[in-house]
Amino acid sequence: MSQKCQQATCLIKIGFNFGITLNNLLVLDYYRRAKTSQRQRTLKLGQHALSIQQPQQGSASSQHRHSCFGWLRIIERAIAISLLMLLLEATPANAEQFTVRCANQGYYHVTFDTDSGRVVFQSVAGLALKGRIETAAAGDTVFRLLKSGTKDFEVVLAASRDRITWVAIPGDNTRQGTTDKCSQVGLRPILSEWDLIFPY
Repeated sequence: MSQKCQQATCLIKIGFNFGITLNNLLVLDYYRRAKTSQRQRTLKLGQHALSIQQPQQGSASSQHRHSCFGWLRIIERAIAISLLMLLLEATPANAEQFTVRCANQGYYHVTFDTDSGRVVFQSVAGLALKGRIETAAAGDTVFRLLKSGTKDFEVVLAASRDRITWVAIPGDNTRQGTTDKCSQVGLRPILSEWDLIFPY
C-alpha cells in the first residue's frame, strides 16, 4: 500500500472516529442536560416565583457562556478520543514474529515480522532473500521478496499459514506460479540479519 493511500486511509479513519465519538458525546450531553433541567424544574416547584426570576435575569449571559464552553469541551474530547482510537488502531495489536516451513523439492523457511513488515526467505541450500510485507490484515499476508537482476517475487501466505502461493508472471516460464504446503515452526533468528542480506 502506497504512502498516499495510507495517509488517505488515516484521514478517513480520523473523520469516521471523530463522527462516532462526537455523536456519542452529544447524546451523553443531551441526557445530562435533560436530567439537570428536570432537577431544576423540581427545585422551582418548591420555591417562590419571584426568588427564582431574579437570579435567572442576572445569569443569562453566564449561562450562555457556560453553554458555549460546554460545546467546546465536547468537541475537544471528541478530537482527543478520535486520535487515541486511531493510535490504538495503528498500533498492531497482533504484531508478532513467526516462521513457516514449506515443502518444494526439499523445504524452505520464511520468517515474518508483522510489526516491522520484514520477511526473510531461506532455502535449504542457504540462499537468503529479504522482502517486505505489503498487506497483512485479517486475511492472507501478501509480501514481496527482492532478488537482484530480476523482478520481485510476489508471494501470498494463507491466513491459516498452511500454504504459500508464488504468484505467476505471464510469459515467464520460470515464474509459472505454484502453491506449497507449509506448517508453522519455531522462530528462526534470521530477522536480525535482514539489513545484511543483499540487495542492501
